[in-house]
Amino acid sequence: MRQAQGGIQYSNRTGVAWLTLGQVLQKRGATAEARDAIHNAVTHLSNTVDPTYPKLVEARRLAGE
Repeated sequence: MRQAQGGIQYSNRTGVAWLTLGQVLQKRGATAEARDAIHNAVTHLSNTVDPTYPKLVEARRLAGE
């Protein structure tokens, strides 16, 4: 997804991809990697979508925010 976003700093699609990756890593027990992916999801989504966007709400919940 990062390659697809070109030179744009933040992308909601990249944020959703990071969230999905974080959820998979979390289920596999890769806690540190999941935390990093979810943090990236929050960063991308919080810069591109409304604060009530369900994927952002979920990412923030998983990040403990």
